[in-house]
Amino acid sequence: MAGDQVTLGLVVPWDAEPCASHLGLEYFIPARGAETEPARYTKVVEGDGLLICDDVAVIIESKAVALRAQSRTGDPLRLRQDLRRIVIDAANQSERLRRRILDDGGLRLRDNSWLDLSGVREVHAIAVSLEDLSGIATVTSDLVAAGLLTDTALPWTVSLHDLRIISELIERPAELLLYLRRRTEPDITRRFHAVDELDFYLYFLAAKLYADPDPDVVHRELPQLGAPRVRDRRKYREQQLELLTSRTGALDAWYMHRLGYRRTPADKPRLMADRGLLQLVDDLAARAEPGWLAMSATLLGGDTPTQRRWAGLGERLAGQTRADGRPHSAAMPGGTRRGDSSVLVWMTHPPYVAPAAARAELARYASAKKHQWQLDRSFGLLYDGDTDGLVATVYDNRLPGPDPQLDAVVAKMGLMGIEALRTIRPAPRQRRRRPANR
Repeated sequence: MAGDQVTLGLVVPWDAEPCASHLGLEYFIPARGAETEPARYTKVVEGDGLLICDDVAVIIESKAVALRAQSRTGDPLRLRQDLRRIVIDAANQSERLRRRILDDGGLRLRDNSWLDLSGVREVHAIAVSLEDLSGIATVTSDLVAAGLLTDTALPWTVSLHDLRIISELIERPAELLLYLRRRTEPDITRRFHAVDELDFYLYFLAAKLYADPDPDVVHRELPQLGAPRVRDRRKYREQQLELLTSRTGALDAWYMHRLGYRRTPADKPRLMADRGLLQLVDDLAARAEPGWLAMSATLLGGDTPTQRRWAGLGERLAGQTRADGRPHSAAMPGGTRRGDSSVLVWMTHPPYVAPAAARAELARYASAKKHQWQLDRSFGLLYDGDTDGLVATVYDNRLPGPDPQLDAVVAKMGLMGIEALRTIRPAPRQRRRRPANR
């Protein structure tokens, strides 16, 4: 598509190291089943773009497919066929790149050089089209139901026009990642229908684009998180299809003032989130330490009470440290399926413990909890017990699996299992459950 570089630039709200972009990739894939090693692959294919930031990859597929005349007149059969062609082609092309990243840990490029992507743990795909793709969400969910797409191969399909506007609204890298997570979630494509992609994005900014996951699917993917509860099944069953009506009034007003067609200033639509948590996310982005992007999106993914609790948890633990002079920690597991599970860890250190030693202890503890619960990632935040300030972060995205050394660490530390978190009951007259300390 003409203007690919412009399109890619619109998508990337991060443009500093260690982020990188690759345009017009030509790489090898296996042409036959016997080709099991990248060095033996013989088929050359092309990818329009690949964005790498931290351990997150975003695949870009630019689609210049035009809607047929019958589709433009509203012919439902022709329109559906054209939309299917755009979505399925983009999904198939992005999936072949995704598989090489996750299965091979990199790409063998046409010049026989190796693009190392072994650190990537999360992959998303964006299909950009010149066409207005209104109603594409319903087609996506239908394709999944028909077995033509898998839950893991859903691209975010968006027109160039909508992409440009959304990219101008995004203020933090984590907002884009969280939107990609939500927008390509099959349950969300089934629950929400809208005529305009911008209605989806503005609903997301209002912190409403969320669907409770199927608890039985979660249990099948992550049995270590515990058996489904009756109330979780009931909440999932009671979810209703929601039709999103036009929400672009505030956006139109902001744009009209920005373009000079409106004299009265209008506020820019922004993500509704706890201010304290936004400050934490901005701090993580400024630090740009390993895991900052995925950690930030995970933090922003909580509901309002959860965000408020997470934003103040480090300070509360620091208060306990000042009161008794001891380090304190809290660990919270989460996720809906294999590949997106994680554990968030907060820890404080008293004045007599050097920050470097405290960070090493946090890294050991966070990795041990991740291994004990067999989750995909662990994010750790270290707070100073005196100043309440964030002093360090740690991150572990090693693939879960057997590890005798970590087994020994878990046993030595005497860590609680996940079942303990599900059996903790609040004290009398205490309304809010507290995170479990180690």
